[in-house]
Amino acid sequence: METSERQFIKYGDDDFVYKEKPKLNPDVRVNMVSRLMKKYNLNTEEATTFLEYILDLDLSIEQLAGKRILDVGSGPGEFKIALEKIAGKSNVVNLDGGSVWRGTFDVQGMADKLPFRNESFDLVIAHCSVPIMTATTGDPLEIPQILSEIIRVVKRGGLIKIYPVIVHDRYADSKMAEKHHNLADETMKKLSEMSKNNQFSEAVINIVRDSNSGNFDGMLEIRK
Repeated sequence: METSERQFIKYGDDDFVYKEKPKLNPDVRVNMVSRLMKKYNLNTEEATTFLEYILDLDLSIEQLAGKRILDVGSGPGEFKIALEKIAGKSNVVNLDGGSVWRGTFDVQGMADKLPFRNESFDLVIAHCSVPIMTATTGDPLEIPQILSEIIRVVKRGGLIKIYPVIVHDRYADSKMAEKHHNLADETMKKLSEMSKNNQFSEAVINIVRDSNSGNFDGMLEIRK
């Protein structure tokens, strides 16, 4: 899928780059999962999780090679498991705070106080964990601290990819719609603050739109 020419989204006094592309057809995704399972001996959860990370975070095997990677809110670590079955040993560190996953991830910890030194990782990813779970099941006012911690632990010149930071669901009820609004608002406010403080070199919002429903969501990509 080709992305469109870069455009700009305004928040306060700041202009942030955004790109938009169409959402992949569900049948195509199902076929891709099936091929991954057969080719690399993945189970359904591993193949599905791997594909979601690759598509939603706009990742590639080449982009991951040789990088020290932090997966924030990794759950049982299915992305790392799948990646190592596909590409061999990786340098992915799985972090999760849920006791239900204990023993399946590398480090137990919380996103608002990451147990790592400054500039420890080349790439930090968060897929359907923070800040979306913070906004929908916790306190959205914690989102700025989470973003500060993620910025802190990525190396200068390193990359951060967080999905989603924007959600537009026309079928959501009013309570969930408000939570989605809080997600975007707190994220963009913090992004604006970090921009003013020169904490990163570039930030891009990658929008994926479903042409049938009109729903869309956005992935935040930050180059420190």
